[in-house]
Amino acid sequence: MSESWYGKLAVISDIILKIYATHQVGDMANRLFEGMRMFVDFDAADLYLYNEAEENYTLCSSLQYHAKEHTTSEELGIDQSLLEKKINLVYRDSDYMTEQLENKKSHNSMYRRNQFQYGLHMLLVYEAKQVGVINLYRFMGKPDFDYDELSVCNMLKEHLALRLSSEVMAGIEIKYTVSEVVDRFGLTPRETQVLKNMLAGKDNYQISDDMMISTFTIKKHILNIYRKLEISSRTQLFKKVKEYE
Repeated sequence: MSESWYGKLAVISDIILKIYATHQVGDMANRLFEGMRMFVDFDAADLYLYNEAEENYTLCSSLQYHAKEHTTSEELGIDQSLLEKKINLVYRDSDYMTEQLENKKSHNSMYRRNQFQYGLHMLLVYEAKQVGVINLYRFMGKPDFDYDELSVCNMLKEHLALRLSSEVMAGIEIKYTVSEVVDRFGLTPRETQVLKNMLAGKDNYQISDDMMISTFTIKKHILNIYRKLEISSRTQLFKKVKEYE
């Protein structure tokens, strides 16, 4: 085995260690993407956990594009027939479609909106149950993913499936810090201030007094926060956002 392969395997071993050792799944995804970029050229990426009850996916992390918090396999451009196999699988769009691929680029709103041309998908399954999916994308004008890049993803898929299975089976809610919420969901400075007060346990009247604005305005800010975070109550807010950074 060449020295370059020894070096490559050492880095991949480090990525695998981080897959298991990083507690928060969102942080794990960010470290995963950082490590994978040493071997795989991609412009954007996302990692979703599968929600079996809702039959959709919940976002854990995205890179370089504004991914939806909740989405479906169809919206992500994932081939449904491959999901039905219920096996860990790494594939490119172009591996399974030619004319359909061109149709996807033209009609899939997510591909079109973000100017994606090619996708590489990691379908993650544990004990015949979907646990999540990782998608890597390339912008228009770039070449397709190659077989060496697929081989790296294949080295990681079993570890990722096992790691995500623990999240899915434990029913762990993905929680964000306030700064992560501001960046991810586009909260305004006023909304951020209201959010911090809510997390401190203050009611609308207390927030109104502290910020010296009407309770009506406070309610408007709260409704905007709920809309952006796709929630409908303070209980859901505390499940989604950490009280402390």
